[in-house]
Amino acid sequence: MTTTRLPGPVLALIDKAVQAADKLADKRITDLRRKHPDDRPSHVIGRLEKEFTALAVATGAGTGAAAAVPGVGLPLALGVAGGDALVFLTAAATHGLAVARIQGSRVDDIEHQRTLLLGILLGSNGTKVVLNTAGRAGVHWGQVLGETLPVRVLKEVNRMLGNQLLKRFGPRTGVLFFARAFPLGIGALIGGGGNLAMARQVIKSTREAFGEPPQGWDLVATSAPGAGGDSGRDATTGV
Repeated sequence: MTTTRLPGPVLALIDKAVQAADKLADKRITDLRRKHPDDRPSHVIGRLEKEFTALAVATGAGTGAAAAVPGVGLPLALGVAGGDALVFLTAAATHGLAVARIQGSRVDDIEHQRTLLLGILLGSNGTKVVLNTAGRAGVHWGQVLGETLPVRVLKEVNRMLGNQLLKRFGPRTGVLFFARAFPLGIGALIGGGGNLAMARQVIKSTREAFGEPPQGWDLVATSAPGAGGDSGRDATTGV
């Protein structure tokens, strides 16, 4: 079995993002449907994509700019001052969870939420890890998350995703490096431009994870209290 341990500060950052996103995802769906009652699921997802992109680009210019994105208010909700990495990760997790729920899948516990966030951040590599480790093929991996997978399988998926994350960002896995590298991306692009590239990757990965949205709202997962606590954490592996 392949194992890895995400550094404690990095895991804490991921968990804080998904815990905040768990509450924000339902709110964004409710708010958008109230403002646009005639929208189909695909329309709401399109609006979520535009919101996420705008917030991601603004985050590249600083948390203060991100606070100005209409209707989102993530920095205020998180009580963040200068926490651009947390804002970006929370925005990505909120987008992923909202799309999952529109697609009829509730991803409520901490292990599933980690898988979703890491998977959409890693793109095609995340897809391969989820499907291969779960022993599935020919399906959208977001559908696999909606199934009842054995805990040991889900933890192995997250170990493998964690390993891919460390490979992508190199051996310097301190929280400072992670916080700087993640929202800016790796390469020549920096600031808002780098965040735009990352946002496009997250949107593309989320679309691939769940496929085409339903035509109507009858299959959309109903709101339920999230289980975004840390009860699912493996104290031995850290993921």
